[in-house]
Amino acid sequence: MAARKAKSKKRSSGKSDARPRKFTAYLEAAVGCTEVIEAFGREKIKYKLHRDYANAHTLDPTWLPLIGKEKWVLLTTDDSMQHRGAEAAAIKAYKVRSFVFRSHMTGVDMAKFLVKMMPGMRRFCGLHEAPFIGYLQPNGKIKPIMDKNGLVGRLRDAI
Repeated sequence: MAARKAKSKKRSSGKSDARPRKFTAYLEAAVGCTEVIEAFGREKIKYKLHRDYANAHTLDPTWLPLIGKEKWVLLTTDDSMQHRGAEAAAIKAYKVRSFVFRSHMTGVDMAKFLVKMMPGMRRFCGLHEAPFIGYLQPNGKIKPIMDKNGLVGRLRDAI
């Protein structure tokens, strides 16, 4: 009878779980509606509300550094940040991770959409180095719009 082969003690180099260990969503003012807050609470998704850190009229470059420093993930409907110099510079300088989506939906629909997209956002964060902006497409896919090297795609191409 042949002797059994000893198991290797070397760790597998197989594909690992790409989800980040820490994921806290920062809900920009237009995203932090009651329905989204309630849905995130039910799903036990950690979040921070924009209104707790800045008012609705505070310029983006003022609060973007906090998001990068805390390693939160920005959820916003502002689909022009990557084109405005100060915002784009702050996203790059402070390594902000951000997802943008179209805002033409009710609070209930927005909540359902964001909860549905959460596993993909977590995976995207684990696979892509900050800074980045990813566009959450209605079909459930995420298209990179900006990375540490600058623009990688146009938003209108992602729609």
